[in-house]
Amino acid sequence: MTAADTIDDELRAAAEHAMGGLGEHNVLHETAEVSTRDGTALSTDVFHPAGAERGPAILMRTPYGRGNWHNDGVYWASHGYRLVLQDCRGTSSYFAEAGDGADTAAWIERAPWFDGSLFLHGASYLGFTAWATASNRPASLRAMSVQIYSADRVSSWYPGGTFGLDIALPWSASQASAEDKPERRALTAASPTEGIDAAFNHLPLQEADVALGGAVIPFYRERLRYGGDDPHWAPLNFSDLLSGLDVPVLLIDGWYDYHRRYMWQDYQTLRSRPHADTRLVMGPWFHIGTDPHVVNEETRRWFDRHRHAVPADAKLSVRLYVTPDRGWVEAPGWPPAGSTSTTLYLSAGRAAASVADADAAADTYTYDPGDPTPSVGISSFGGPDAALPTDNRALEARPDVLVYTAEAFDQAVTIVGAVRARLFVNSTEPTADFFVRITDVHPDGTSMNVVDGITRIPHTPRLAGDEPVEIEVDLGPVAHRIDAGHAIRIQVSSGAHPMYARNPGGTESPATTMRLFPATQTVHLGGDRASRVLLDLYTEENP
Repeated sequence: MTAADTIDDELRAAAEHAMGGLGEHNVLHETAEVSTRDGTALSTDVFHPAGAERGPAILMRTPYGRGNWHNDGVYWASHGYRLVLQDCRGTSSYFAEAGDGADTAAWIERAPWFDGSLFLHGASYLGFTAWATASNRPASLRAMSVQIYSADRVSSWYPGGTFGLDIALPWSASQASAEDKPERRALTAASPTEGIDAAFNHLPLQEADVALGGAVIPFYRERLRYGGDDPHWAPLNFSDLLSGLDVPVLLIDGWYDYHRRYMWQDYQTLRSRPHADTRLVMGPWFHIGTDPHVVNEETRRWFDRHRHAVPADAKLSVRLYVTPDRGWVEAPGWPPAGSTSTTLYLSAGRAAASVADADAAADTYTYDPGDPTPSVGISSFGGPDAALPTDNRALEARPDVLVYTAEAFDQAVTIVGAVRARLFVNSTEPTADFFVRITDVHPDGTSMNVVDGITRIPHTPRLAGDEPVEIEVDLGPVAHRIDAGHAIRIQVSSGAHPMYARNPGGTESPATTMRLFPATQTVHLGGDRASRVLLDLYTEENP
């Protein structure tokens, strides 16, 4: 290790502005190299609280250049924790992270300054490296804080059985461009945008990398080559770890993050454990727009509590921001006690009603992958203009979007819990996507998106048969206030491109096909084939 240097007042002030209030300790910084089992040397920073001979350590591992996280080092060391901040071996070295994390944890456990308490912490890819390290169950692990990243890495790449194009192409291009550069850059809203729209629409899809940057991107093509259920990805799925993991876990995510549904599933699994604390925090954030002050305060309280073995308050296992502007609430679980399970049926006349139509009916529309239904108010890595809710009226005016609107509420209600849709559908093509969205319709007609999800029906001749195919669309968790005079609207369409790569139809691989097949989609209403949305409503002032 190099000789330690002291963090000066200017760097401390910058860290405090970015991260939140600092603690009492001055901070020392030194660098080291950690050797892995295959001899790879991983560049590492260690931030020490001055005057603390031994103490707990937090491990953060990043592919984006550890220099981007030096403020974290100052923040945590000032509060009495050593922060071990490490560069991963590559910009997309997913399959090496479990072993490298285990070797780094063992290196920490041998350090003379370590007191036996290890904490794992990180957002996005850094959250993945936390899960990868935890999969080895280090004996010293005391607690975790994972943000905007689920334990199952792969599900978010193939949401609902589709292909997350808006996730895969820009991120892969960003990482490929940084692979051989000493100063790798973090993913931001400024990641490659020039030519991206043309690349999103390029055929064949597997050559969109060349269309964007002029070169093959192996990791992008790897995602296309293997589907979400392929055993190739099994080493990146740590879902099976959750139920048997006996350390406290704090999960932090945003309502507009693409990991939202999967973080919710992780929370449901973790909270079923009998002997380990779990807490979920959901803010009004998108993937690259979390509030570091909230994240750090929540994480520091979590680590402090479990550093000293203080039990968590089971009455406060969730902290949620009720959108659009109702603020934070805390509760023992979600949905809260006192909420009412509600079903809204898609009805003739484009209404949404609490009782299904007695007579069977159907609505149809044409989905043209040559002019795919666009993603509006939803983005994987975009900034607030792309990723936050927006007025959907232009989208709803398209002929390939069905809308069903309920009567306006005479008193305010809050949509709580998780939302799902059950649809009875047919298509003239052997495969089809169905995208379902809930919007909040204002008295002036503004229609703001609240929550949504998608399901791809894989190739099946039944879709074009006489009998409808029943599907479920998982819209995920929500906490949204519908004011008096507002109404719930349900959208049904066949995509949100490029958030989810368009379904080209036909029987060829979506990755290699050069052909696009328009489809007539049918959504069945009423009778014993009544398509519907299931949600929970809370009518008190606050959940």
